[in-house]
Amino acid sequence: LDTSTPAIESLSFDCNEEEIQLSFSENVLCSSVEVADFALTGPGGPYTITAVSSLECSSGAGFSRNFSLAIRPVIIEPGNFTLSLIGEVTDNCGNNSVFSSESFVQAFPQIDAGTDLGVCENEDEVQLDATITSSFDVANISWTCDKPECGLVDASVEDPTIDVSLVDSFESIKYYLNVSDVNGCVASIDSVVLSILPVPVVNAGEDQLICELGPGVQLSGTPADGNEAPLPFQFNWFVDGNLEFDNVANPFARPAESTTYLLQVNSLNGCVSTSMPNDENTVTVNVSPLPEVSAGLDQEICVGDTVLLSAALLSGGGTYEYEWTPANTGINAFPDS
Repeated sequence: LDTSTPAIESLSFDCNEEEIQLSFSENVLCSSVEVADFALTGPGGPYTITAVSSLECSSGAGFSRNFSLAIRPVIIEPGNFTLSLIGEVTDNCGNNSVFSSESFVQAFPQIDAGTDLGVCENEDEVQLDATITSSFDVANISWTCDKPECGLVDASVEDPTIDVSLVDSFESIKYYLNVSDVNGCVASIDSVVLSILPVPVVNAGEDQLICELGPGVQLSGTPADGNEAPLPFQFNWFVDGNLEFDNVANPFARPAESTTYLLQVNSLNGCVSTSMPNDENTVTVNVSPLPEVSAGLDQEICVGDTVLLSAALLSGGGTYEYEWTPANTGINAFPDS
């Protein structure tokens, strides 16, 4: 004599399905199984059983052990789920079920596309830093973006490299990470924003000319026209790659010989101006050597006579002005002699 009551024996659910597959501990009458007999609880609920079906029942049999339960909404969150038999189903011997339940774990891949980050527009590349956690092997990784060009070197790896030169015309780009496992379970899409940061542009000023042993000159570093990098700047001046003036915008320079200074600045956004010399970021202080002259040989004359003094430039070049001293001693000097 069968006196056992039917109960839920096992459950099966795939993440791509909209139905839970249910097996009872024994055959039950098809006519006794209704949607109101079941309750599903778990993350993302509440859930509703919208239909109950069985292949055997649909084929005309009066009883079956295996049923499919259609659920709404579709399960899209991971976690522990419980299907409970809250109504009465009846077996072939007329035994009615009592409350029973069965639990199952739905494991979707969990992803984190990473923390939003910024990259200076003059950098070559930047790497995204995502995290993927999955109970099963990952079958597919795909990165996309909200711009026509993403700059992704390989969009199918967890931490892809981005070629900055391909995306530096944008202010920011949002990258989307899509992941699915070998069971076809798809993770909720996550995203990360990459901001393209402007590099400071500077002007080192006009070239300067000073005399050897004379006073020096003050350099003048300023943001160049069209600069979009945020202030303040930290100004650094280099000579032949060596730091000459540290964090001084307008240093005083007095080189012993003609010298070219390269101005490099750090912006508030962390970006550094180019270290490649150009017309904007360099200034040359040209040092003109002191001229060497000869006033000529000593001369003797009689009172009332005149003599021609003959000066000569021993070194140096260009145009010079001549001055004879002391004044008011009967010298009639021409400006260029």
